[in-house]
Amino acid sequence: MPDGALGFVVADGEPVAVVKILRDEALLAGSIICIQIPHLELIPQAMLAMMNATILNLVLLNTAGYAYEPVLGRLQNTTEIPFEEELLFWDDSKTPKESEAYDSSLKIREIVKQLEESHESNLQDIMQLKSSVVLDPSQAASLVAALKQQLSLVQGPPGTGKSFIGALAAKVLHDHTNEKILVVCHTNQALDQFTQDIRKVGVKDSQIVRLGGVERTDPANHNLLLSSLRVDGAYHSSRDSRSFVKDIERQVLDESRRIDDLYRDFTSLDRLRDYLDELALKGDPKYSQAFEISLEPNGNTRVTEEGTAGDRHYLLQRWIDGKDPGIFPEKKKYTDVWGLPPQQRKEQLTFLEKAENHDDLLSQARNANGQVTEQIIRSKRIIACTTSGAAKYPQVLSEAPGIIIVEEAGQVLESHIVTALNPTAKQLIMIGDHKQLRPFGYDLNRSMFERLVLKGYPHQVLAQQHRMRPEISDLVRQLTYPDLIDAPKTQNRPDLRGFSDNVIFVNHDQSEDTAEDPTTVNVRTSKRNTYEAEMAFNTVKYLLQQNYHASSIVVLTPYLGQLKKLHEVFGREVETVLSDFDVKNMEKNGLIEDSTEVAQISINEPVATTTTYAKANTSTTTSAPKPKIQISTIDNYQGQESDIVVASLVRSNPDHDIGFLSSPERLNVLLSRARNALILIGNAETFKSAHTGKETRTQLFSLLEEGKHIYQGVPR
Repeated sequence: MPDGALGFVVADGEPVAVVKILRDEALLAGSIICIQIPHLELIPQAMLAMMNATILNLVLLNTAGYAYEPVLGRLQNTTEIPFEEELLFWDDSKTPKESEAYDSSLKIREIVKQLEESHESNLQDIMQLKSSVVLDPSQAASLVAALKQQLSLVQGPPGTGKSFIGALAAKVLHDHTNEKILVVCHTNQALDQFTQDIRKVGVKDSQIVRLGGVERTDPANHNLLLSSLRVDGAYHSSRDSRSFVKDIERQVLDESRRIDDLYRDFTSLDRLRDYLDELALKGDPKYSQAFEISLEPNGNTRVTEEGTAGDRHYLLQRWIDGKDPGIFPEKKKYTDVWGLPPQQRKEQLTFLEKAENHDDLLSQARNANGQVTEQIIRSKRIIACTTSGAAKYPQVLSEAPGIIIVEEAGQVLESHIVTALNPTAKQLIMIGDHKQLRPFGYDLNRSMFERLVLKGYPHQVLAQQHRMRPEISDLVRQLTYPDLIDAPKTQNRPDLRGFSDNVIFVNHDQSEDTAEDPTTVNVRTSKRNTYEAEMAFNTVKYLLQQNYHASSIVVLTPYLGQLKKLHEVFGREVETVLSDFDVKNMEKNGLIEDSTEVAQISINEPVATTTTYAKANTSTTTSAPKPKIQISTIDNYQGQESDIVVASLVRSNPDHDIGFLSSPERLNVLLSRARNALILIGNAETFKSAHTGKETRTQLFSLLEEGKHIYQGVPR
């Protein structure tokens, strides 16, 4: 039950309120679920329905609403979209417009000219890079498009260096324009990697701010976070603002404790009902009848004891003063309101006043925090955040960044890009690959990037891959990228030690776990295969015995259920490295109660570089720290790579059901993560006879059979 999740409160079968979950560990320990009803005016009606209900249920939405809420809020306030000619009305008979940066900067035009005339020239001097950089023809053409066009698309197949091209573009635009640059990605992981790429090409940390929380950010980027920064030249102002915020937060805590004490004084449903009626003083129509003054049917006006007309505040003031309805005796029928003794009326007013004061203090703290954030953002040239973050922080768009760079754009929902654009944006660079994983959420799976490519908008394709040895790249070339070229550095690499092949499909006929298995956890939610988990562990253990570093190995699987099983099996002898994203997804899907169930280690923590295993024994004989092996879902590993990939495919059943592994995009990501060796563990018969994804699956196994890469057991 993640913090910020959305749900419905259902009273006797009827939904009465949309609520937000506030994950308070202390309350959960006492089996108390804290919820928040977002709109004050809905509280009385919802609370009354809950009090009177015989059966009360809380239904959680499967969708991570807290991730979409900022974007949906931004969409409600969006009135105009920049680049509308390109994004909405593109005519492929036209040519892309030139960017303002290219038109106005002599240096950018000089760089573009050099790239167009000779892609083989060293860019180190002209771009003031830390080391020598020579681009291949497709990389040079892609960088030219990114710098020259108002809107540019760069498609980067696996291993072609699309993030590097994006980082170079960011550096040139940073160095030779005065524009603020907004860098956005769909995930924190992709954003951290892209931010580090920008730093590596020479953009100073002092020019970058990374929006987000410490728990979701790569430790290597922690010094770029808002919480770690001060505003140059305005330190005292920033320090005073933070001090003010801390003081307000202390007041909020004190006030919340007083409110809690008052709330506990409402010891019965009747007194809680009284509180709801008090909220009617705020004007809720359903509960305001007790204080409503209607026009007299004969046109007369009732006169008070003082000889004045009874105005709209008459009844409310008498109630506050502890009196009866006076000249409106018919109001006495609202006994829940007018029957309260003066002391209870006073208690309720005190409760309401303190609640209002609490909200006011919170608003002050938010405003002060916003001012600090705005100060810091204003002092930076490059703002890096997720697409949700761009919608969440209004200070980002208020600074009107003129240049927006979207990394992994093929995985970003169109609406997320729209909300990251401000009306005065001057240049949009989208870098991605629509042939890898698509966007996910609400069954929307086509990105703006893919839509524009299919519509015919000119785009550059990076053609040379620098990651995979030819035996591996041949698989993705035959399946997805027929024009993909192997860079010279991918040739003549050493063979995998201790194995007779560098591409291996280990075939087996052991069934995946079923609901009848006593060890199965939540099979309905996610599949798992204990046999494959054990085989993956023994394979990794054997690799370590060949003196491969733990840091050179990653274990991938498509299913969260299998990820948990791998964690359990590997945890007997090694430490597992999981990303925050995978752990959160396991928690969300009910595979773990909370993240404390998984001994999570930061993905960026140094891993053991030397470990000795006893080859004659299944147990380790080492005094060194346990090796740390990274395990991940396939979807969460897009954009990353490893020397050796061991993958558990999980599905093995007589129905030949392979689930979402039929997706060619997911298969493409799986096959393209390894640099030097790829070991797949699965049931070939299940995949070859599957009813879905036939074309890609048939072609893959034909390639594996032709290359003699399918083995009955691990080939040594």
